[in-house]
Amino acid sequence: MLVAVQNLNYHAEKHANDLLDSEQLVYLADPRLRFLTADRGYLKRIKQSAQRANIHLLASKPFNAPADVEDRLRKILI
Repeated sequence: MLVAVQNLNYHAEKHANDLLDSEQLVYLADPRLRFLTADRGYLKRIKQSAQRANIHLLASKPFNAPADVEDRLRKILI
């Protein structure tokens, strides 16, 4: 939100996902929660947030089998 407010040329309609992305940070106020995303740009914009450690990047198609999903989630949650 700060980036948008500081940029006089920012057009919200061109960046509709930015609002959704910022709303997700509210949920991360609870340190027990994790946020999974495939959006590399999202992580680039969140560098100094206390919630950054709870945001995890997943490739668009990283899983070949159900066991892959379980393994990845276990690593994130432990």
